[in-house]
Amino acid sequence: MKFFSRRYFKIFIVYVGIIFSLSLVQWVGTGAFLKSTLAESSDITIGFYKDNPGIGKAIEVQNRYKAQLIGIPGVVGIGTGIGPNGHAVIRVFTRRTGLPGIPEKLDDMPVHVKVTGDFIALDDPAARFDRPVPIGVSTGHPDITAGTLGARVIDGDGDVYALSNNHVYANINSASLGDPALQPGSYDDGVYPDDQIGELCGFNPIDFSVFGSNTMDAAIACTTPNEVGNATLMGGYGMPSSQIFNDSDPVDGVFDNLNTLLLQPVQKFGRTTGLTHGEITEINVTTMVCYAYCDNILFAEYAWFDDQIAISSVTSDAFSLGGDSGSLVVTDDSYNNPVGLLFAGSSTTTLANRIDLVLNQFEVSIDGSQPTVPGDEICNNGTDDDSDDLIDCEDSDCFEDPACLNTESGNLCFDKEDNDQDLAIDCYDTDCKDECATEYCFKGIADENCNPQKDGPLCPDCLGTTQPDTEIECGNNIDDDADDLTDCDDPDCFSSPNCDDCQPKGSFCDMDGDCCSGKCRGGKCR
Repeated sequence: MKFFSRRYFKIFIVYVGIIFSLSLVQWVGTGAFLKSTLAESSDITIGFYKDNPGIGKAIEVQNRYKAQLIGIPGVVGIGTGIGPNGHAVIRVFTRRTGLPGIPEKLDDMPVHVKVTGDFIALDDPAARFDRPVPIGVSTGHPDITAGTLGARVIDGDGDVYALSNNHVYANINSASLGDPALQPGSYDDGVYPDDQIGELCGFNPIDFSVFGSNTMDAAIACTTPNEVGNATLMGGYGMPSSQIFNDSDPVDGVFDNLNTLLLQPVQKFGRTTGLTHGEITEINVTTMVCYAYCDNILFAEYAWFDDQIAISSVTSDAFSLGGDSGSLVVTDDSYNNPVGLLFAGSSTTTLANRIDLVLNQFEVSIDGSQPTVPGDEICNNGTDDDSDDLIDCEDSDCFEDPACLNTESGNLCFDKEDNDQDLAIDCYDTDCKDECATEYCFKGIADENCNPQKDGPLCPDCLGTTQPDTEIECGNNIDDDADDLTDCDDPDCFSSPNCDDCQPKGSFCDMDGDCCSGKCRGGKCR
């Protein structure tokens, strides 16, 4: 019964919308909605600058006619932007071209149509990262696919949280506080409890009611600096600033002037598309966003959002795709000032919540004061984690890490070092059998048969595969027993004639000890 009531209620709403649109078209024709005969006010719209009163006028007119505009079937949102001639305009986002009933002007303010298609909450499918994980990577509640870990944030007590969307960490209102947050998300093979980086400890519920209104899709997970870092991977924008964009009063944590966001270059680093660059094209956006069953208009789950930011890519690539939800949007400059929290998008346009509203909701700030510096190097993330100018396997912290225990092969077979820490050096290591055979064995082949006349001293056939416990030869320039002491530097060789200023073959001698060979015959070393 509940299923049928909901179904027919939605059919009823669609029907009412169609009737309303027909009446609206008639209303537009009367001139009550559209005053097309009035001239555009040149004193407030010509030329664009941040404090242009035309922007404020456009927002005022947009808000006045909001209900009528979003009631037109096929309209998915509205916002305030800048037209190609630099004039402030009201932008109407539509599913398709040629929608009837959209006016060309409203109270002298130009109305421009922008075909975006439906806006859809972006969750979709990336790799597991060693802890602390960087921001901008795959994350999510166990029951969703995957979104993006947007930023590390902190509260007044210094407690640390991971910031993302409600639909990423709270499973669209369905999760319970204490539920795990995973990295990577389940779509990317993240599993509980192995991949847990925190637990849900706050989210702003999304209102899906017919007349509901939302300003954010946001959630935070309690975590620690050992689990979550505060900078992107190498190749990203790095660490975001703790100072949000255009806020001269850090106490209130609110944008000083919303108008300054228009045409602001921005960037983001997300789970699916990585680092992308865009521009804020509309502000004060009111739009509906689909969260489920988006291919079926009768059963789709929509929520209305107000006061959003719209972003378009400045390249041929999309600014965001599925899986980028939760990404932090920052200014595209050296400051990386936070601007928005990405949560939805269409084929042409990305939507973000105002970051000032999000941070104030949870009483937190972006943790951008200092990068995470763990005590030891993380050995496979391409980052100098402990700030000693040595990265990954270059750092002594990683010499015994499995990620750095390379097999001895190639040039490593002749460097007199135990590269894979298995107490077998160079040709004593079976990893080097082929290289050493080519270099030292008869015909370059190791045939498991030592030929003293033809195989060299470092042929694996003659060396064997077990590192000796002592220096077996005190003049072969090899650390036979892998104790980092070679030949005469090793105490094993202190009594060897080779290590007592011995004489080479053919030299005059008085006793065997005078000769390196240990053989003095007829007064000469033999």
